[in-house]
Formats: sequence, structure tokens, C-alpha cells
Amino acid sequence: MDSKLNEEFEKLRRRFQPKIKEQKEIVDTNKYQSDQNKIKLEEVGVRLTDWKTRAATEQKAELEIIDNAILKLSEEKTSAEEQVQKVEGSITKLIDAKKKEKEAKIKTEQHKLTDMIGKIDLLIQSEKTLIGKKEAEIKNKQKKLIRKTLRVLIL
Repeated sequence: MDSKLNEEFEKLRRRFQPKIKEQKEIVDTNKYQSDQNKIKLEEVGVRLTDWKTRAATEQKAELEIIDNAILKLSEEKTSAEEQVQKVEGSITKLIDAKKKEKEAKIKTEQHKLTDMIGKIDLLIQSEKTLIGKKEAEIKNKQKKLIRKTLRVLIL
């Protein structure tokens, strides 16, 4: 019975040996393929990590460039605003100086005008006085003439 069992075992073995061998080859191929895929996966993981690192580095560099540009523009803006304030201050000073100059001229001209009006008023007063004296003289002369004429007429 043992020998029969061995024979049967041998038959089965011969019968299934090619399939077993084929399945072992498939398993070996799959294992090899799996190992290759693991290696590729690791390579892809390394490349992905490298890309992420490079992307983060590039992003950091770009952000630094942008921050520097913003800082530079802020400084330029501040400088420009200071320049504008200086120019506005200068313009305000010039305007104030021109106003003062104009006011001084107006005051001087007003003073001259007031002096002239005063002189004209004095001339008018003296002329009125002169006219008043001449009128009085003429009236006196007329009175004298009328008296003489009346005396002559009465005599």
C-alpha cells in the first residue's frame, strides 16, 4: 500500500509538476515584477520628494523676490510721498511769500492813495478858502460899487 501510494504520488507529481513549475514561474515573475514596481515606486517617491523640495525652494525664492519687490516699491512710494510733501511745502511757502508781497504792495499803494486823497482834500480846502475870500472881496467890491452908485444917484 505504501508503494501504491508512492506510485500514485509520483503520477500526480508528474501530472501536476508542469503546472506547479508554471505556477512557481508565475509567482517568481510576479515577485520580480512586484520588486521592480517597489523599486520604481521608491524612485518615483524620491523624485516626488525632490520635486516637492525644489518646488518649495523655488516658491520660497519667488516669494522672497516678491517680498523684496514690495519692500522696494514701498520705499520708493515713501520717498515719492516725501518728495511730494517737500514740493507742496515749497509751493505753499512760495504762495505765502507772494501773498505777503501782494499785501505789502496793496498796503503801500493804499497808503499812497490815502496820502494823495489827504493832499487833494487839503488842496480843495485851501481852494474853498481862497474862493470864499474872493467871494467876500467881490461882495465887498459890489457893496462899495452899489454904495458909490447910490451916492451918485442920490446926489
